[in-house]
Amino acid sequence: WHVQVVDDPIPNFEPEHTSIALDESGYPHISYHNYNLYYAHQDAAGWHIETVDVSRVGRYSSLALDESGYAHISYFNDGDGDLEYAYQDASGWHYVTVDSVGSVGWYTSLALDSSGYAHISYSDDTNDALKHAYQGASGWHVQVVDSEGYTGEATSLALDESGYAHISYRGNGGVLNYA
Repeated sequence: WHVQVVDDPIPNFEPEHTSIALDESGYPHISYHNYNLYYAHQDAAGWHIETVDVSRVGRYSSLALDESGYAHISYFNDGDGDLEYAYQDASGWHYVTVDSVGSVGWYTSLALDSSGYAHISYSDDTNDALKHAYQGASGWHVQVVDSEGYTGEATSLALDESGYAHISYRGNGGVLNYA
């Protein structure tokens, strides 16, 4: 193991809720919360850190890289209680509020399908529900996956070859569930 310091904490805050992805060259890209949402990536010149979103946002971030190597991040906006999605392209960062009904967006997990559309599993803390939001040609769609056996924590999302979502999560009583 080789350990590197990527970012130092700001006073009274420490980096948390990290997510990592490797680009085609094997360089790491990391999203994390340190009072704000940050994105760090390494290349031959070293580490580069960007502030993606500010003002108490970025908890429970999940990062994916698209085919062009641009970052996509899902996260919880602690100030508004919303599920947010930030993505990068040649013109910079873009921001979308995906779900804003109640306190939603805890424990996000993000994957991009073969068309580059985002899929996010996350917790709806207001309704104790596991949700799946996905992007398509007509915009964003939100589905309740489980509202009976969900405790509101710990989701992980993967897409199969057909683009269907598979989600593992902690259910009521601490059991491991799969949807």
